[in-house]
Amino acid sequence: MASKETYELKRKRLFIPQWKNEFTWVDFDEAMMHCVICRMFPSKADKSGSFYTGTDNFRKQSLTSHASSRQHLVCVSAKRVIDNPSSGPLTMLVRHLNLDAHRIISRLITTAYHIMKTDQPFASFPQAIELQQKNGVDLGTQYHTDVACRRFAMVIFQDLWETFLEDLKKAKFISVLADAATDASVRDLEGVYIRMLKEGRPKNVFLAVEELHHKTAVGHREAFKNRAYLIMTLLTVFQKVGLPDWKEKLVGLGSDGAPVMVGKRGGLSTLLREEVPHLINIQCLGHGLELAAMDAINRDDRMKKVSELLRGLYKQYHYSPKAWRELKALGEVLQKKVWKPTNLGGTRWLPQVERALTTLLKDYPVVFARMENTIETRQVHKKKLHQLHSLHL
Repeated sequence: MASKETYELKRKRLFIPQWKNEFTWVDFDEAMMHCVICRMFPSKADKSGSFYTGTDNFRKQSLTSHASSRQHLVCVSAKRVIDNPSSGPLTMLVRHLNLDAHRIISRLITTAYHIMKTDQPFASFPQAIELQQKNGVDLGTQYHTDVACRRFAMVIFQDLWETFLEDLKKAKFISVLADAATDASVRDLEGVYIRMLKEGRPKNVFLAVEELHHKTAVGHREAFKNRAYLIMTLLTVFQKVGLPDWKEKLVGLGSDGAPVMVGKRGGLSTLLREEVPHLINIQCLGHGLELAAMDAINRDDRMKKVSELLRGLYKQYHYSPKAWRELKALGEVLQKKVWKPTNLGGTRWLPQVERALTTLLKDYPVVFARMENTIETRQVHKKKLHQLHSLHL
């Protein structure tokens, strides 16, 4: 017995590296071993413990004893929560208690998304909730107002916006699609889309609608540079999302081919090339075809008369309910189905011209008959009747 005690006193113990395989939390430094996890959480660990301050008691039994200590287990649980937040006891408890509430909120957010996706006003949100409740869907008793729908909209937007920003940062190359239009308040607005590749497939993402204070190429460029947050211009977006290499990413500009967009001297594409020399301008084929067709129409007297006639018929039957009612009544007498004349203008697409001509060909007998019946009372119909005769339809 005495010899064993003497042996232990004379024996020099060393740290065995293989212990790290079994006790992953132990570390050896400067002739001392300590617990890495306990030192990560000093507020929870036993600061006076040997494995917190460091120990040279290189015995496996001491490692086993520390691994089962209460303070060490608390620190291990804390690290597990940090590594996987959803596994924390509090998170699990809240998730269990709020499972029904989570389902209700998910349904409400889905309903709010449907309201926005179908271009409905926020005021229709309560009616949509009431309809679902009548169908037996549990939507709780809160967050059923238009104000709640507006809040859900902001949450949905923020989530989609952050996803878009992440995709934008990951994209190697991007293009801009831009076009101008005039809204009901007679303001010149520029719609901007971003086109990029995501998982090998092209994706178009709506960026914003920006008001143009000057409908010139300089106005377009200034509009791009002066946007506020959430309705940023293209250049401001790149700066705010942290894309210092946007000049290398931007490779294309898609537009309608109007001079203000593609002009060689002062067009938007020309101005952007000052900062992005490798920019490729792509003109919309549909718009280009329409512009060429309209130029051809304006150079031919007969085609100009046809355009004038189509516009006149649209205005007459669109803005006069009485005229449209008389035309339908005459069609019933003649046993002909009557189609309402369509607008020749509007969006710049040739199908609109074709649609207006097709409608006139279908309605020609009825329209001609009504013009003859009313020619004596209205001088304007006499002019249109003469135009119909001259078409040789």
